Amino acid sequence: MSEEEESPKSQNVFISELDCYVGKNIGKYLATQTPGVGVDEAYQEVDISADKQWEPNGPPPPKKNCFLISGTLRYTSSSKPKFAKEVLNYEERQRFLEHLLEFDAIIYDITENPEQIEEVLWLVESLEQRSEEFVTQKKFFLISNLMSWPMTKPSDPEDPGFVESEYRRRKPHPKFKEYLECEKAILRAGKKHKKKFITYVLACGVFYGCGEYLFQHLFKEAWLAQKPLPIYLNGENILPTVHVIDLARVIQCIIDNPPRQRYIVVRDDSQFTLSEIVKSISSALSHGNTKMYTKEDMEAYKIPPEISDLLTLNLRIEPGAIKEDMQFQWVSDSGIPNYISQLVNEFIEEHNLKPLRICILGPPCVGKTTLAKQLCQVYRLHHIHLNGLLFECIRNLLEPIKAYEHLLAIREEERLATELVSDADIESTEKILPQRNSGISRSSLVGNETKALATGGTTALDFTSTLNWSTKVSHPVNTTADSYDYDVDKNTLTGDEITSIRKSSVGETLADLEYYPISPSPVWNSEDELELLVNDCQERLEQLRENTDETGKLNDETLIRLLIQKLMSKPCQNQGFVLDGFPKTLEQAEALFRPDPEDEDILGNEKFPSSHRLITPNYVIYLMGSNELVRHRFNRQSTEAGLNPEQALIIPPLWRACLLGEKYTSQDADKMKSSVNNVENEPEKESEHLADTDENAPGEEMTVLKHLETQKHRHERRLEAYRAAMAPGAAAFRAALIDEANLFHEEKKEERRELRKAEKELFRALAAEEATAEGGTDGGGGGGGGQEKDEHEKIKETVNDAIPSEKAKEEGERDSEKGENVREEQQQEEEEHTKTESTLAELRLAHIPPIPETPDDTEENVLTYFDIREIHPVVIDMDKDFSSLIGTNGPQEDCFEKVRKVIGRQKAPYLPSIKLFSSSSKPGECEIQQRAMKHLKELQSVKMKISESQMERDKREEAKLLQQYQDDWVSEGVSFFFFQKQPTFFHSNLIS
Repeated sequence: MSEEEESPKSQNVFISELDCYVGKNIGKYLATQTPGVGVDEAYQEVDISADKQWEPNGPPPPKKNCFLISGTLRYTSSSKPKFAKEVLNYEERQRFLEHLLEFDAIIYDITENPEQIEEVLWLVESLEQRSEEFVTQKKFFLISNLMSWPMTKPSDPEDPGFVESEYRRRKPHPKFKEYLECEKAILRAGKKHKKKFITYVLACGVFYGCGEYLFQHLFKEAWLAQKPLPIYLNGENILPTVHVIDLARVIQCIIDNPPRQRYIVVRDDSQFTLSEIVKSISSALSHGNTKMYTKEDMEAYKIPPEISDLLTLNLRIEPGAIKEDMQFQWVSDSGIPNYISQLVNEFIEEHNLKPLRICILGPPCVGKTTLAKQLCQVYRLHHIHLNGLLFECIRNLLEPIKAYEHLLAIREEERLATELVSDADIESTEKILPQRNSGISRSSLVGNETKALATGGTTALDFTSTLNWSTKVSHPVNTTADSYDYDVDKNTLTGDEITSIRKSSVGETLADLEYYPISPSPVWNSEDELELLVNDCQERLEQLRENTDETGKLNDETLIRLLIQKLMSKPCQNQGFVLDGFPKTLEQAEALFRPDPEDEDILGNEKFPSSHRLITPNYVIYLMGSNELVRHRFNRQSTEAGLNPEQALIIPPLWRACLLGEKYTSQDADKMKSSVNNVENEPEKESEHLADTDENAPGEEMTVLKHLETQKHRHERRLEAYRAAMAPGAAAFRAALIDEANLFHEEKKEERRELRKAEKELFRALAAEEATAEGGTDGGGGGGGGQEKDEHEKIKETVNDAIPSEKAKEEGERDSEKGENVREEQQQEEEEHTKTESTLAELRLAHIPPIPETPDDTEENVLTYFDIREIHPVVIDMDKDFSSLIGTNGPQEDCFEKVRKVIGRQKAPYLPSIKLFSSSSKPGECEIQQRAMKHLKELQSVKMKISESQMERDKREEAKLLQQYQDDWVSEGVSFFFFQKQPTFFHSNLIS
């Protein structure tokens, strides 16, 4: 042994099953402690909220003269823990016992694996028999539970609690009688030779902390945030608990200063019920929802009895020795609910579940969404995008409002029915009302209609039952088929309407929500709660409308506020997220990732620019693509969708119509859908359809269609806006040149207008002179005919007076034809003028340099925000990626592999699963695989042995045959002289 190991301060400690929950955590803790100096208060679990950053010399060196830990392993696949000095693996008990005699303290845990009880009893008996040989005192610790107490009758019926000193009269749970017998045997063994060999029984509450054991399934389900957490039976049982590190500290105190009491109750000071514990876990990691499980439910869900028996324990017991004889700082003396935030950190750190936050940026149609979905699938992340965010927000606001409107309609129908129908017609009325009330019975409406509307089967867009937050939806379009069966209102977001309005858009189907973490729908338990909820929803909806522009877009401040709320939600904070295509500008990034005002550590750090520690991305992926590439991808997507991008119109989603309020009615949406459907179904008749629209409904549908943009126009608009956001300096310079050119054009345009005006006045003057000249010529023909002319005019007037209607009709027709000709000429002139202006505008822009596709390094854009915070974006040039797609609609292979390499892991972390030890339990997958590998090795070994023996037999046969050939030659009379004279001849014939 080395000088360090022979130091008088060091002690050798044996711990059984170092690869299990209790043994691993006790060994890991004791390996950092020095014997004889008390508990080191500096030992604390690492906070995962900040990344581990060691000094340049690496992590701090380990302490000297600490406990030397050795032990056994439960699983053959487990490797030696880093904190362990040695792992013992003996098949013979006697050799194992000889090795154990070298240790100062021996710790066995039977709470996880009751199969060790037999080994414990043999070992304690053997150690007691050889205790006279011990040079120093050896301590034996049995870690047990409190299941030897449930059947004990309290001494005072009015006070059902117990104290530690009453341990001699404890009565066990029927399934834990062997535990009681083992505890008694251990206590008896340590009575005879206390100075040489002493034993302790540590009766512990339910363990928690350091990744969890029995509570692990609750933490896991809450972390997934998928369903309510179970509360077994009524949940009112007082459950004794203890942090596993506090147990390790108790053991350290006993090793340093052995107490007289040898049966020691180890539990914290909390008196929480199971219901309070489960609710605290659900609130910390999930939505706070819980559900009571009866015995039938526990059997139906196959809850293991090893879990249900311990978690339904109802025991009030006061510890004695740990309060009277031990002084140390507890990790958690107030129980799980008061320590839940640190327990969440320990759970995430132990199981490597730290959330992964990714942001993907790039031009439209470059492949951001396909890459985001693939990352969500592989790494179990959530796809956050603005379409899903606004859809979810409006849905949660509209559902209570529509439910309340439906409830009021039902009340009104009941009131009218009561007034109009006599008592004799009640029977017939009861047959009519269910049909008018959409199949809702009157009996259900009297008592529970509001609760049914909140939680029943008619809930609109009930994603909670069909959509897994972190798994792909098999049929995304059908997930929203359920909707309110209320009066038809086009502001209601039904699945059919959403599907129809999305059909005219490329890639914007409900599949966008397949990895989006839809929050649970609002619920209410009474009409009063529903009314309060409706008032709140209406107020919030009005606030959103006030922050919406004329096109239905929210301003950045409101949009970023909603996005921060989503990124701070439990699913995004637990598993992580992929932020798709946002933020787009430097200002949006600064507003979105601004530091939390309550985070003093971040605000006080002046070394780097601050940002929000919980939502700022760990990785930023920038997909760079040229205009030619994104236009090619856009055209390919349009072709695959069967759309003509120059004719297919974009209908705004209904959530945008809801934000516009009175500015955009449901009738407008109907007109849009009908008009667009006609245009898309018969694109060759588009002009005819528009003409009919203008004739039959002047100014209505035509106006609606004029506000819609085509697929191609929207793509070009978004692409131009993206280039301007990435190169704001170049965009501003280009805008200044355009303004200058437009100003110059307006001046020229005004000059041309004045010139045309002068020309028209000149033409009018010339026409007037010609008319005057013609009139003078006619008047000079002769004066004698004046009297005859006057008489002729009088006769003509008399005739006109006689037939006024015919003359007026002819003049009206001539005036109408003349007016139509004038209007046609003006319209033709305006069209030619518009074409001329458009051509001139294109010519002007042709001489102005476009916004560069690759921004200059001096440009300050959204990437600058991450660069100055040392979150350097990973730039991937999609123009150079010619690899094939992953799947049908997946990203390109090279692009995805580059991102995976940057992340540093190939898949999502393994979700923890509790390992229960029971003699009747089936072998796990790992154990089955180990057995199969062992059997395979045995088969291979047998085959090798058979092959070796076969080779030996073949050699012997060849040697025997060779000897036989030699004997045959000799027997035929070949002399020995012949063999000596011609050895070569003999050898060649023999071989042949």
